[in-house]
Amino acid sequence: MMRLDWLELDNRECNRDWENAIEYSYSEWEKDQSNKTKLIRTLFLYWYVYVEDISPFLSDDQVLSRLKTVLSFGKEYLSDNIDFQIHTEHQDRDGLRVT
Repeated sequence: MMRLDWLELDNRECNRDWENAIEYSYSEWEKDQSNKTKLIRTLFLYWYVYVEDISPFLSDDQVLSRLKTVLSFGKEYLSDNIDFQIHTEHQDRDGLRVT
């Protein structure tokens, strides 16, 4: 399994700075969409924020829209990547399937 270290994002998450964490991860992923670490970490972070309902600064619709955008991109370009498959199993279980 690949390492998913991302120091700048790790620091924001450790400080529970959710607003900056999700904005930072999404903007960085948009700049480099083929980066597997950024894709998987952004996907997981948006899923976590959505499921835990800890995003008072974005509506559920905004979080879900971005989550589906990242998930859809990953499924299109990384569907055969085992790391992506492993990290997206819980999104599928929570009903966030994107076809």
